[in-house]
Amino acid sequence: MKRTILIPILLSTFLLVGCESDLDICIEANVETVTDLNDEEYFKENERYCSSYESYKKKIIEIQAQEAERHSSGSWRLQRGESEKERHQRNKEMDDKYAEDLTKAMTEFKNSCHLELRKILYSKEEKRIRESEAERFCNSQGIY
Repeated sequence: MKRTILIPILLSTFLLVGCESDLDICIEANVETVTDLNDEEYFKENERYCSSYESYKKKIIEIQAQEAERHSSGSWRLQRGESEKERHQRNKEMDDKYAEDLTKAMTEFKNSCHLELRKILYSKEEKRIRESEAERFCNSQGIY
């Protein structure tokens, strides 16, 4: 008699302990994951939150202004005593330097900003915020 009562109690206890609630499942499914950080779109949407964002933008504007000045000054034109091939080579070198400067500035910013965003995204506070937002979403869908 004791065994017949004890078996259903034990089985129901295991069932309750082993099952996740619908709310837990919903929250898990709707919490933004940290893998989103590797997504280029996520980075573009959040790069303005990095501490070096303003100095990065100023640097890019400065590099672009230098390139615009080079074009407006006419230095890209054929210089006196210069062959067409030499002009082409000179302009190619200047264009390559412009592209290299832009790429270097972007890479430096991206590397430092990724570290900063990763610290924010992995923080316990940020995780609680994401879980809270997911719980509100689940509750709005009628899952409690």
